[in-house]
Amino acid sequence: MDGRIETLSNNLYSASQELQSLYDALKNHTFPNNDVDSFDEYLSHIRHVGEVLERCQSTGNELVECKNTSCGAGGKYFSLTKSCYYMVNRATSWHEASNDCINRGTHLASIHSSEENQFLIELSQLGRPVSSWSHFVWIGLTRRNGEFQWSDGTPVDYDNWDPTALKHLDCVYLMADQLNLAYTTVKKPHWCDARCDGTQRGYICKKQLI
Repeated sequence: MDGRIETLSNNLYSASQELQSLYDALKNHTFPNNDVDSFDEYLSHIRHVGEVLERCQSTGNELVECKNTSCGAGGKYFSLTKSCYYMVNRATSWHEASNDCINRGTHLASIHSSEENQFLIELSQLGRPVSSWSHFVWIGLTRRNGEFQWSDGTPVDYDNWDPTALKHLDCVYLMADQLNLAYTTVKKPHWCDARCDGTQRGYICKKQLI
């Protein structure tokens, strides 16, 4: 029992430190000239507070249990999927991106809901110029045996394809930049196909916590 109390205490302390850091960020946040990116970052902080609180729940003996969801350096936790996500800004081919994620103990991100898709859009945009090509990021969808499959082996139960996409190329990226869509009629984030080795993109790795 003493060991469990120590674990709960450590996790609660970690969560309280995380909340304090978020509180300081929110308290000191400014919105220069009604900047949209700044407001989006503010909302992201608020969502993070909710995720931290969601991890903490009362147990039968009224101890507060805060699940350990540490993602490590650069990782962002998403409570809906209980997974950590890592945005990598280095532009590379799909196969190189996939290998790098595997070497990190992760996989290129699979997406299974509109909420998860939106989370990845926001993750790819944080701290980057709105018109940056870094918003074009590889995800784990690739064609195998004539069908698109997720590289982590999870089922394809959601998609967000650009309706104009031909889907004749074998690897897929998330186009998260809503202001750099001159070549498409679909003015919202979506998925597009591209050559796996002839196209350079950033990428998002994903690791589900047990």
